[in-house]
Amino acid sequence: MAFVAPAKSLALVPVQPFVPRQIPPREWLYGRAIIRRYISMVVAPGGTGKSALTMVEAVAMATGKTLLPGDNPVSPLRVWLHNAEDDRLELQRRLAAALQHHKLTLADLNNNLILSSGRDVRLSLARDGADGPKVDQRSVDRIVEQARELGVDVIMLDPLGALHTLPENSNEAMNLLMGALREIADKARVAVVLVHHTSKVASTNMSAAGAGASRGASALVDAVRSSRQLGQMTDKEAGNFGVPLDRRWEFIRVDNGKANLAPAQAARWVKLVGVSLNNGNVQYPQGDTVQTVEHWTPPTPTLGSAADLINVQRAVSQAAAPPRWSDKSPDWVGYLVADATGLDIGEPASGQKGRDANQNAARRKVVAMLNAWKREGALTTIKQHDGRTGRMMEVVEVGKSPAEPVQMDPQVVPGW
Repeated sequence: MAFVAPAKSLALVPVQPFVPRQIPPREWLYGRAIIRRYISMVVAPGGTGKSALTMVEAVAMATGKTLLPGDNPVSPLRVWLHNAEDDRLELQRRLAAALQHHKLTLADLNNNLILSSGRDVRLSLARDGADGPKVDQRSVDRIVEQARELGVDVIMLDPLGALHTLPENSNEAMNLLMGALREIADKARVAVVLVHHTSKVASTNMSAAGAGASRGASALVDAVRSSRQLGQMTDKEAGNFGVPLDRRWEFIRVDNGKANLAPAQAARWVKLVGVSLNNGNVQYPQGDTVQTVEHWTPPTPTLGSAADLINVQRAVSQAAAPPRWSDKSPDWVGYLVADATGLDIGEPASGQKGRDANQNAARRKVVAMLNAWKREGALTTIKQHDGRTGRMMEVVEVGKSPAEPVQMDPQVVPGW
C-alpha cells in the first residue's frame, strides 16, 4: 500500500455556533435503505432473487413510483445499474419482466435508467498485487466523471465480488475498497448500492447469521449506512403462514442486517414471480420466463375456527384421563387437537427426527391454536398429582365456549 505523508496542519478549530434546524436533513432516496453520499448493501445467498429485487428497485426509483410498499422513492431518480456478470440481453430480460409485471412501459422510465454489463464495461475498483492492496484510481475517477456527466443519483453495483480482486477476509483490504466507494459516493453525490453474497455458513441459516451474514471481513458491513439481508422462507415460517413447503422458495424475507431481525410477521417480504416475455421463435417456441418480485404480506396465521374449538373441547371432556399440556408427554393434548382438526402431526413415539417437514409444520400450527385458546380461556390448565411419577403435572380442562356462534350439523351436536 502506498505511503501517504501526514498533513502539516489539520486546521482544527473549536465548534462554531450553528442553528440545528438549519442543518440539511439526510437525503434518503429510497425508503430508509438508500441515502445520497452513503453506501448501502444487499446481502443474500446465491439464487435468492437479489438481482430481481435490485432491478425492481431500480425501476421504482427511475419512475418515482412505489412498487414495493414500505420502500418509497423520494422522487424520480436517475439510476445506473451495473451488473458485472450478466450480459446486456439478460439485463433487458429482467427489466422487461419488471416493467410488464408492474404494468409499466419503457416510457415510464423517462430516460432515468442506465444499464451496463461487465461484459461490455469492465469496472475494477481495486486489485491485490505484489505491492499489496491498491485502489484503481483511474476507474474510481472514471465512475465519478460518468456519474456527474449523466446526472446520476444512485449507482447499483451487482455483485461486489466481481468488481475487485482483493482478499475479502482482510479488514485492511476491505477498508481500502470501501474507502474508494465512499470517495465515489461523496465526489459524485450519489448513493452507492452494493449487491453482495453471504458466507457459506449464513447461506444455510440466514436467521441465525444475523448481522454477520455478509461474506468477508467485518469492515464491509461496518462501512455501509444500511445493510439488508435476503433469505428464503424457512420451513417454520412456511408452516406458520400456510405456504406449501415445495413453494417456500418463492417467498423472500428482507431484514435490516445492521439491527436485530424482526419477528417473521413484522419483516418485509417479497415474492418471486415468473413473467413470460412472449418472445418465442421457431427454435425456442416457449420463449423466456423471467423472475421479478412483488410485495407480499404474510397472512395472519389461522389458529382454528370456532367449530375446531368445539370439537377439541368435546374431545378433552370425553378423554379417559385429562390430557397433558406438555408436548413432551405421549398424552399431550395436541394429539387430540390434531385428531379433531384433521392435522397430521406424527405419532407420539416418533420424535422430531421421525417426523417429516409437513408434520412439523402441522405440529407448530397445533401449538399456536392451543396457546391462542388458552389465552382466550377456552382451554384452562390445572396442576394435578401424577400417581405414576409422584410429580405434579399440568393437565388441560375445558374452559368457556367459543364467542362466535357456529352452525354445525345437528347430527353431531348433542341435544339437537
